[in-house]
Amino acid sequence: MISRPDLVEVFDKWKETVYPTLKEGTRSEYQKPILLYLEWLEENELEILPYDPNPVEQMAKIYRQLNDFFADKDFLISRMNNIKGTSISESYLNVMFYAIKNLYSKLFFRELDRKFLILHGKRTDHKPRILTQKQVDLLLNSERDFVKRTMIRVGYYCALRASELVTLKTTDYDNGVLKIRVAKSRREKTKEVVLPDDLCRELELLIETERGYMFKREIENPFKNITRRRWLAGEWSTWFGDYSERVLGERVRWHDFARHTRLTLYAEHPNTDFKDVLLLSGHSNPAVCLMYFERAKAKVADLEKVMPKPMWD
Repeated sequence: MISRPDLVEVFDKWKETVYPTLKEGTRSEYQKPILLYLEWLEENELEILPYDPNPVEQMAKIYRQLNDFFADKDFLISRMNNIKGTSISESYLNVMFYAIKNLYSKLFFRELDRKFLILHGKRTDHKPRILTQKQVDLLLNSERDFVKRTMIRVGYYCALRASELVTLKTTDYDNGVLKIRVAKSRREKTKEVVLPDDLCRELELLIETERGYMFKREIENPFKNITRRRWLAGEWSTWFGDYSERVLGERVRWHDFARHTRLTLYAEHPNTDFKDVLLLSGHSNPAVCLMYFERAKAKVADLEKVMPKPMWD
């Protein structure tokens, strides 16, 4: 944790003025990288704005610091308990960059450009895994815990990313319709999904006893007291991976189950229209949805006929 007064003041100011303006999923993504960067500056006795009367030279010094920060893998990995192994993915390094970019932009009016940084992350060659309907049914029905089973069923039916699932609130459900904030959209976009009767009953039972976040878990704090809070996206993804391994004998990513499998099997159904898949996916770009039909080996009408006025991202 940071203790140097000037850096503590920077973080407190960001938390007070910028943090509340961010989307809910972005808040948790940005806070940790910013704390890590400030801690690294403190450990290396550096300033967040290195002094130089020439603004260009000052930016050059900031970029040098940032490159040194991202190159210090020993520091990063030692501070990131959620990272397994000895590598950090390229995608997570990008999240870290955009968090720090947000800090400099909002508090110091310095705009950082990604092209001046060298981020050496571990590239992933993961290919989407499409499950069979039998495997899907096993995953939907094998969990005995009511809350977790409901999370699996709601997340799959609505094709939710982990971050979208864990940030659902009881007020997002109304009279059989679930309103979802789409995580990967540039604008404040939402999608609405009409739920089947059995899922409605499960959510209504849950909402009778919950307020605020819909899905919560019990956590033992350092004082050995049990507290309840919402799931974090990473926690849910890890739990689901362990659960799928118990049920299927192999580890399945939540994203492969709830997004790739759900949307591909939906596209396979003869009565499914292209626009149905587009709306369920939450994508604004119709071209992105073509991959689900390609995997399903299903024909789809020409994009211009299906979506005369596509909303490109």
